[in-house]
Amino acid sequence: MAKKTPAQRAAKKHEKEKKRKKKLAGRPLPVAPEMRWKPLEEGISGLARRMQVDRHVAASMADQLFGSGERPDASAAWLPSRVEALSTEDILDRLEALGITADAESFDALAERHWSTLRLVDTEWEPKLAAERSVHDLDFVTEAAETLWGRWKPDTHPDEWVLDAIHDAEGALDDNANDEALAMLLDAWQALGDAPIQRLERVSMSKAFTLALYDAMAMTREPSPELLEGAEILEQVAPLVTDEPDFPPEAARLLRSIQAAAQSPDAE
Repeated sequence: MAKKTPAQRAAKKHEKEKKRKKKLAGRPLPVAPEMRWKPLEEGISGLARRMQVDRHVAASMADQLFGSGERPDASAAWLPSRVEALSTEDILDRLEALGITADAESFDALAERHWSTLRLVDTEWEPKLAAERSVHDLDFVTEAAETLWGRWKPDTHPDEWVLDAIHDAEGALDDNANDEALAMLLDAWQALGDAPIQRLERVSMSKAFTLALYDAMAMTREPSPELLEGAEILEQVAPLVTDEPDFPPEAARLLRSIQAAAQSPDAE
């Protein structure tokens, strides 16, 4: 089963919400926020404000909903697919024209400092943009950072990728694709690199990751190396969240039992 992207899940959620409102109120469907979007005037940042999401999610959503030409005016925005179609040289030239000089070495240093394309852009690149800039300049710079990260650092992933992976796993669990969800979460853990706990805490996803991993393991019946790996990860992340008041008691009990088993003399 193909996994749903964050944009696809958002579109599905909006469709459900519109149907619910129609059923309850018997009135014409309200205009969804993404359909009120004015790409030429607002850019991706405007869609992000309308949808109350960050620019990364908004860009993905815009590409999914409008990247195939359903709305010709969306071509005015710097959709991810539009930036990805540019050569690296063209991207660098456009950045240079906006006052930003980039190369693989300096980009790598910034990426290692921030581990997030949005933080990199907001901290390092946006301040270099002209005060009288176009509404689309920040959008281009943001998508340029994401595209260059994929080309220059293909073996590492920014926080945005990790967040997407966790949300994708939650979507897979909703579709009862438990094995797929478990595989996504194990990939996300690997993508967190040498400081997984710190990165999960930084993006405030410790609880979401732990609960999704718990659910994926609880609904995966067959013993497997993936389940063993998941148990080892749960042992590490459990102390972050099991004492929180709203953490499910049954999940907390399971995680504590995993910890206790790992710390017992027989586990040596």
